[in-house]
Amino acid sequence: MYKVLLVDDDLPDLEGLKRFIPWDDMNMEVAATVNNGMKALSILEEQPIDILVTDIRMPIMSGLELTEQVIKLNKKMKIIFVSSYADFEYAKQAVNLKAFGYVLKPVDDQEIIKLLKKAKDELDQEKTHAPIVRNKLLQEWFLELINTEDVAKVLPINELIIKHGEAAVAVIEIDHRIGMEKDSWFESLVAIVQSCMELDQHSIVMKWFNSSIVMLLQGNEQAVIPLLNGIQETVRTNAEFTITIGLGQFVADAADLQASFKQARQAVQSKLFVSKDRIITAEQAMREVSLQVIDLEGYLASLLHSISEYSVVDIHDSLEEIFRLFQSSRSTIVVYHIIYYILSQVEIYLKSRNENVNDILGVNYEGLHILFEYETLIEMKRKLREILFQCSEKLYFKRQTVPQKLVAEIERYVLNNLDKKITLKDVGDHLAFSGNYLAHLYKNNTGVAFSDFVIQTRMNKAKEMLRNPRLKIFEIAEAVGYRDLPYFTKQFKEYFEVTPSEYRKAAK
Repeated sequence: MYKVLLVDDDLPDLEGLKRFIPWDDMNMEVAATVNNGMKALSILEEQPIDILVTDIRMPIMSGLELTEQVIKLNKKMKIIFVSSYADFEYAKQAVNLKAFGYVLKPVDDQEIIKLLKKAKDELDQEKTHAPIVRNKLLQEWFLELINTEDVAKVLPINELIIKHGEAAVAVIEIDHRIGMEKDSWFESLVAIVQSCMELDQHSIVMKWFNSSIVMLLQGNEQAVIPLLNGIQETVRTNAEFTITIGLGQFVADAADLQASFKQARQAVQSKLFVSKDRIITAEQAMREVSLQVIDLEGYLASLLHSISEYSVVDIHDSLEEIFRLFQSSRSTIVVYHIIYYILSQVEIYLKSRNENVNDILGVNYEGLHILFEYETLIEMKRKLREILFQCSEKLYFKRQTVPQKLVAEIERYVLNNLDKKITLKDVGDHLAFSGNYLAHLYKNNTGVAFSDFVIQTRMNKAKEMLRNPRLKIFEIAEAVGYRDLPYFTKQFKEYFEVTPSEYRKAAK
């Protein structure tokens, strides 16, 4: 229920508000009734209040003065002013203080009920959107796009995140299998996690990128590990997939959760080397995976960028760096796992570009097992480089055909709409591109400005239509987008050095 505080120095009015408004029907309860602003302020400092209904003119502290203090405590509180003074200045000050509503005494019950219902609707909406806004803010904070001080201005992060002495971040990821689509199972995972967390009111569950889940878990290791074990066991029993959970270190300060998140993400990524379908703590990841292997992510990001830029030299260099990591590994299985991981990440990258690895390479993805038939790293590296060069080359040449296709689409749009006003914005809206981008692209690929092309097309179409004696010149002008016949005639003459009439006569 939403908590309401009533403030009025007129006791009968105060009692009337408390008794005759159907608070229960609106999912509200009167937390307290007081007869002056100072008492109200004390209550507001002690307990959460959602709606404040206050008289304006009161002794000691007016309703307006009270509101100024309230805003400092809770900017989201809905404030409704009640006053027997129909004074414009009061109403104006109430607006300046962002009051939710203003009613005059004697209070009309229906009028204040209407205001209270409106306040409830807004509170309901804010309550629904609050987790979305909170999660987006926390995501940006974890990714270090905003600093801790900025988050603290909006969210009381120490109170919100750490209420039980300690907290940690966990990352849950669906384990990949060849041919599977993680996205199709992600909602099932979300439902399982939310069901397991239903009784835990102190933790936060967020959908993350790449079909994974991030959890902020309050409590110590003895409380959190059984909870995560429960989630994993529920998945094993009820789902067609398995999950790996990375768990960061437990911290006592909310600001340190950024580091816990990084550790959790590194831990879940380390399943490539320490096995999947398990919980991997930050300590285990650090112990079982060398720093050189963790650097793989950076080299892989550089490799994917080189593929996108069709930079064969950089592709070669990135592969050299990655294969140099293998020199410290004595495990053939680890090497095979890393190479498979590289291939799987390339496949994911191609999918993000709406490309299919089978189409680009002309083979089934399973056919890439040929890499594992080579017995030396040199042979494997040579074959992998050949595959990546081929992917990069196909992407590059496919990109080169896009401008020509867009040019053709631009010209087709103009031809099909000659009788209308044609603007770059219209073409951009039709093709889902910026008008300025299309203008730049068209000029670069044809050497002709878009506006010149439109005029040229209109004039050539008009010249063609003038050969038909049954068409009147004003009809031709309208058909090519001119509503002003003299202007059409002027532009036609500037273009062909004869008027439409003169051209028609000469064409007979």
